[in-house]
Amino acid sequence: MKFFVFLALVAGAFALQECPENSHYESCGTACPLTCKNYKNPPKFCVLMCNPGCHCDPGYVKSDDGSCVLPEECSSNAPEQVCGENEQFNGCGTDCPLTCDNYDNPPIFCNKMCRIGCECKKGFVRNQAGKCVKPEQCPQRAG
Repeated sequence: MKFFVFLALVAGAFALQECPENSHYESCGTACPLTCKNYKNPPKFCVLMCNPGCHCDPGYVKSDDGSCVLPEECSSNAPEQVCGENEQFNGCGTDCPLTCDNYDNPPIFCNKMCRIGCECKKGFVRNQAGKCVKPEQCPQRAG
């Protein structure tokens, strides 16, 4: 009898998780799912880590309320990210951007976590005022 109870408990623990509409269970799903906020510019880099749980079916993205919807069903009244001159939005950008202080000696080690927001376009670096400029527009450094 003890063996049967133990077996029932183990079987229940490994039963497939019920998932909401338009989603399915994955034991090793992505840590960087497509969402209403990032599907137009999906993450280019993602932490290689299993994320067990319910994940959206192919063609669906996670909405702000956690449900899986078609991209065209994403709320259109959500504030759109507006980036400055020479900037572009990135849903999974670097935590170590190029600046006037480091463009000629970029960081070797950098946190691989996604940073969502505006970043300088290719060929531009961020100056001390927070603007994206060509490296030749950076102030001369002593040295």
